[in-house]
Amino acid sequence: MKEKKNKEKNNKEVVTVFLVLLLVMVIIGVSYAAFTFSKAGTVENAITTGAVTMIYTEGDNQITINNAVPMTEDVGKTLSDENHLFDFTININIVGNMTISYEVTAEKDPSSTLANSEVRLYLQKSLDGTNYNEEVLDPSPYEPLDEDDEFGAKAGEMVLDVGSTNKTVMYYYRLRMWVDSSYELSEVAKTFTIRVNAYGKDGGYEPRSNRNIKGVYTYNQTIGSENYCVTGEEATCERTKCYQTKTEGSCPAGTIVNYKVSDTERVSFQVIEDHGDTMTMQSVNNLKAEEDYKVQWLSKEDFLEHGGVESKYGDQYNIDGGFKMGPLTALEALEEETANWKNVNDQTYTMGSTIFKDNAFTSCYHGWDGSLKCKSNLYKLSERTVKARMLTVQEVMATTNKKLNFLNISSAADSYWLMNIYYTTYMVDTSGKQHDNYFPACITTGGISSNMLNVTSGIRPVVVISK
Repeated sequence: MKEKKNKEKNNKEVVTVFLVLLLVMVIIGVSYAAFTFSKAGTVENAITTGAVTMIYTEGDNQITINNAVPMTEDVGKTLSDENHLFDFTININIVGNMTISYEVTAEKDPSSTLANSEVRLYLQKSLDGTNYNEEVLDPSPYEPLDEDDEFGAKAGEMVLDVGSTNKTVMYYYRLRMWVDSSYELSEVAKTFTIRVNAYGKDGGYEPRSNRNIKGVYTYNQTIGSENYCVTGEEATCERTKCYQTKTEGSCPAGTIVNYKVSDTERVSFQVIEDHGDTMTMQSVNNLKAEEDYKVQWLSKEDFLEHGGVESKYGDQYNIDGGFKMGPLTALEALEEETANWKNVNDQTYTMGSTIFKDNAFTSCYHGWDGSLKCKSNLYKLSERTVKARMLTVQEVMATTNKKLNFLNISSAADSYWLMNIYYTTYMVDTSGKQHDNYFPACITTGGISSNMLNVTSGIRPVVVISK
């Protein structure tokens, strides 16, 4: 390690540590590859109110993996040979009653020939240099910043860790990098090189945005041939920074958000409503759509388990036919599938008799007098605290005239349940008694449709995230 004297620049000192990890892949045949890592580092600066020093472990400047690769995350995360690891520390020395913030980034060398998506970076952190039990960066592809950030990192760098402290402390880091198992071997040698930079500044910090937001897009018909933007990958999808503005409505309904819901899963959502500090969003696809996953609104088994009378199950003219219990089967399936979505906010809600808006869909108006039949929910659920819920009929009505991507419903196979009972018609029997038709509600081909309890449909999670 080489140390240089401290330098001032615009009253903010930046600690830059150059660490080069050169990943060279040489393919022999189609089943074997060798990866070579080389590393070198220097420390340039320290912060004026304290000292931030970066140290990397000296030793051989070459690490070679001589086994078959690419590799899975399970293998990459547990590589234990010292030749497969890169250890470095950040030593922060506080002078006086001050707070120092720091950021560690990776900077891709432009000579790299492996794609960002083909590599995985994994970073752990320790306070004692022995127990690396804090995972600060789960196995992730190289994900560059869209623009310069408040620490001084440039657009194109990837944030590995960020924090602040008002105490003298030493942080120990352990970095691993490997080629993802999805990479298809070829006969062409490829490389991936990163330089690790450490930035610091006086005072605390406020994250500019939720770092699990991986891309936000709006539809721009002038930049592609598609007539939609559903996932962010279409040519007509244009990046937007609306999520960096904590103003209500800054991300309009229908804005696409690519979001990392857990360590291993990303989901494309559309904004239902932007509340300023948070956004309510719905997945643009059904859960496990590739498996054609469908469930009942309320199964007979759940109906009976919650006290239903078997002979009444599914009686569309009888509210005791299961309708007042609510979508128990669908909700339980949804909650089970999204329980590990740790990066979305908890939602606590109770569904009761919520009055519908007056501008209901035309199909809500029935009867000889044209009266509004969709008056209220007909069930009451106990309070639920969950990671995801289902869309309500009220939300559909409130956003119908906005650019909401209901268009991602191309057939009945893409249908999904709504939260509410939806009843559309009534009849009068020979005694003059009125009978209402009660149905669970779902979305099909862009509108509300009614289904019986024994019909299955998809589920689309509705989540809330912080900006």
